[in-house]
Amino acid sequence: QDLRVHATLLDRGRVEHRPRRGRRTFLHVAWGAMRLNSLALGAGDDAFVENEPRLVLEAAAGGGEALLFDLR
Repeated sequence: QDLRVHATLLDRGRVEHRPRRGRRTFLHVAWGAMRLNSLALGAGDDAFVENEPRLVLEAAAGGGEALLFDLR
């Protein structure tokens, strides 16, 4: 399987991910609170995204850590 893993630790601000065509994204919030596009996520939450050209991960109050899996 073709897989890329990205880790981020955000205390404020945001990061952006633009998956290439035909790829899927799985996000796991390890701890803290974040928003993925308009979806609020907390520690232990996951999100699976397909056919979304732009993903914006923003730190919520107190920030957090997340793992992003870019899959084929």
